[in-house]
Amino acid sequence: MSQNAAKTFIVTRSDGILLARYRDRDWYLTTDPDQACRLSEADAQAVLQSIIPASERFLWTLQPIREKEGISC
Repeated sequence: MSQNAAKTFIVTRSDGILLARYRDRDWYLTTDPDQACRLSEADAQAVLQSIIPASERFLWTLQPIREKEGISC
């Protein structure tokens, strides 16, 4: 991991499920942090607001993580 890696966020659920993006448009769930989509805090918050129903948002949080080299969404 680069020392200059940007701090990013993963949208994560209380049971350890992570939200990831496939081919820049389709979102899916994973338990593998290496497969999760790393986003800026603002983008991750937008995901929570736009694709997760309001009734389920209490299950989800933003987990800060340092982006690994070579991983992108």
